[in-house]
Amino acid sequence: METNNLYIWSIKNIKSNRISIHAAQVAFFIMVSFFPFLMFFITLLKHTPISEAVLLASVQKVIPASLSSLISTWLNESFEASTTILSATVISALWAGSKGFASIAYELEAIYSDGLDKHRSFFSRRFHSILDTVLFTIMIIISLVLLVFGNQIIQLINHFLPFMQHMTLLLFLLRSAFSLLLFTIYFAFLYYFIPGRHALFREELPGAILSSFLWISFSYLYSFYVDTWGTISSIYGSLTSIVFLMLWLYFCITFLFLGALLNKYLQTYHSIHPINDLRRISDIVKYYLKSKI
Repeated sequence: METNNLYIWSIKNIKSNRISIHAAQVAFFIMVSFFPFLMFFITLLKHTPISEAVLLASVQKVIPASLSSLISTWLNESFEASTTILSATVISALWAGSKGFASIAYELEAIYSDGLDKHRSFFSRRFHSILDTVLFTIMIIISLVLLVFGNQIIQLINHFLPFMQHMTLLLFLLRSAFSLLLFTIYFAFLYYFIPGRHALFREELPGAILSSFLWISFSYLYSFYVDTWGTISSIYGSLTSIVFLMLWLYFCITFLFLGALLNKYLQTYHSIHPINDLRRISDIVKYYLKSKI
């Protein structure tokens, strides 16, 4: 029996749509494609005045110490990669990324089960997956730079520009506001275009705002871990940061799906009591996080 209670409806749909399983699948393929994409961009830097030493010195200032050795080796291999390896890297990145986005599209279509355009061809779906992969990888990089390593970047700015120290709070607020706006717009377009459904763009904004807020908030928690315990490796050794990066991506993808669920709920029961139910959004998140502990 269908219910219009947001809490019960969300629990039912989180389980029926297997959100946690699809989030893990997407996180894996996005992670697999993430480093080849970075390798591609870094290889292109060989044709610019930027040297490997300059790039490595710059990157080491804004990454956890536990990743320094790994990143150093990886950058060295990327700079020495041949054109053949570069081509293979791009192909593998596009393949893995498109697989990840195919999973995102599948899950969003499962959530938005009504009003979908089911006449898209295979090539159309694959083309959109590749394009979305490139855009999403850029968003992941922006997220890591602004949110996860943002505090270290601000410290770097204060070090080289001492007169900016009294503006640290302003820099923090600007970073948060810009990130929220950028992510909200991107997620709204994601909800609007990927499922191939017929809906108004503004109807996708509530879920986009929720996903952006959860994504940014969780990224700040991850940033706190990087700043506070970035050198601790008692459990996973040198892979600690990579494992936490995977967990960060897994939860962020989960938040993306939760935003789609909110949109679906509001568009189904918008005439009942959306304002009261919006106040219980935190219950969905608390329930989901509690079930994973």
